[in-house]
Amino acid sequence: MIQAETKKQVVKGTKGSQFCHGLLLLVLFAVLTFTSGCTEMVILAGEKAYAHLRGDLLGVIPEKLDKVYAASLEAVTHLDHYQVLDYKLTAINGTITALDRDAEKTTIELTRTETDGTQIQIRIGAFGDKIKSVYLYDSIRQQLNAPKVARAPF
Repeated sequence: MIQAETKKQVVKGTKGSQFCHGLLLLVLFAVLTFTSGCTEMVILAGEKAYAHLRGDLLGVIPEKLDKVYAASLEAVTHLDHYQVLDYKLTAINGTITALDRDAEKTTIELTRTETDGTQIQIRIGAFGDKIKSVYLYDSIRQQLNAPKVARAPF
């Protein structure tokens, strides 16, 4: 009797481990299916996790770098609680540094992606401020979507 019970337990353990192996294979298949050919998305996912730990807000905007840079500079200069300290644009990236009214350093880093989009990374203060970062990000998006009004030449 004792041997029969032991044998049943071994069989149950085998079925359980087969289920775990099958589940693991299914998960690996799903991961490989959804990430094959999308190396940029995998890299951005890793950067996003790192940026989140640092307190940065990270996103990708499907617009060209120069357009997002202009909208970012416009958003920072039009928000009355920012003082722009430095700004720079190159062919690959752009950076805007400002101080808010609480004297916290605000940094907007823009990087051109392979698909003519722009990766945006916003950091406010030493540890990051999610609420202020999201507000600034939304202001930049509004500047991108705002209709351009033609001004009189005089």
